[in-house]
Amino acid sequence: MTKKISTHIGIGKIQNAARISESPRHMQQDRYSILDEKDAVDFLAQNFSETIDNKNKSTTQDPSDEGEGQLSIDVYQNDHEITIISAIAGVLKTELQITITDETLTIKGERQMPIDLKNQQAINQECFWGKFTRHIVLPNNVNPEGIKAVWKKNILIITIPKTNTDKTKIIKIT
Repeated sequence: MTKKISTHIGIGKIQNAARISESPRHMQQDRYSILDEKDAVDFLAQNFSETIDNKNKSTTQDPSDEGEGQLSIDVYQNDHEITIISAIAGVLKTELQITITDETLTIKGERQMPIDLKNQQAINQECFWGKFTRHIVLPNNVNPEGIKAVWKKNILIITIPKTNTDKTKIIKIT
């Protein structure tokens, strides 16, 4: 006897199905997916991403930047600052543009292929070449005036200080 189990996430985005053979001697499970792992990860990242302090905001790629790659980042925080780290191989620091408006930090650049491969066919291609844009939505308590960007061995390190989060003010009675 075979029992079919199907799981659907989204509207046709990811469909996993599993057949479980119910045999007293052994339990067998075959899994298959109509999408590869990268598509599944991309779907989950686009639909379930979270930011530092606000689950309703996300670090996203601008829809107007369609066709551009997205820069990988790590974001850390403590009580005093937020640190954003990104390895950006193949780009000079002078070719990067970092802007901050309202609560969004944007990193733009272009990763150019170092050699001409016009007459060669790719067998495996994991590196992204071309323009990239990354938007990082920041929490409300940052001080954009104190932002610092450092370039070390093709790694971009951005430090953004947080504003004083202590909103308690003692008022002297006169």
